[in-house]
Amino acid sequence: MARPRADFHAVRRKDMRKMCFTEFVARDEFAVGVDRLCFGHPIARPARERSSARDPRLYRFLPGQVFAVVCQRWHPDGRQHRVLAIVETLNDRTRGFALPGISSAVSVHAMVDQTGPAGHGGGVDRLLTLIQSIKLSGRDPAVLPASYWREASYWVMLQQRPPMPPRKAA
Repeated sequence: MARPRADFHAVRRKDMRKMCFTEFVARDEFAVGVDRLCFGHPIARPARERSSARDPRLYRFLPGQVFAVVCQRWHPDGRQHRVLAIVETLNDRTRGFALPGISSAVSVHAMVDQTGPAGHGGGVDRLLTLIQSIKLSGRDPAVLPASYWREASYWVMLQQRPPMPPRKAA
């Protein structure tokens, strides 16, 4: 009975190799930079033991999935720079925009940046607050339409609070 199970796993691994994934590598490099997944639904992957909490994490996404990443860099002169990008993976890996830390080109729906530390009301802070509000209202930010994220980023660039996404009529 063990043989069919092994064949099933071999086929499954073979199918997984054929699939086109977009990969995001989350990193935490002390005093240099932090790249983290803000929201999204990476596909399940084999659990691998990490030797340290600072070891990179690999997230894989199928075409059409929306996810957000936030990146923070510290410069030697003490300045900080943060960027939040909301992106969608593409079927055609040659189209789209290449972002650092993401393995293939993606469609960028929103991108805001902020110079200075967290908590000073910059664009990244405002968009993170909106994402947290959406999550607290019981909604999933990864399923909101691209048009919503584009409009929200425009409000943030205008230094306004973006409106919450409308609820669908029941």
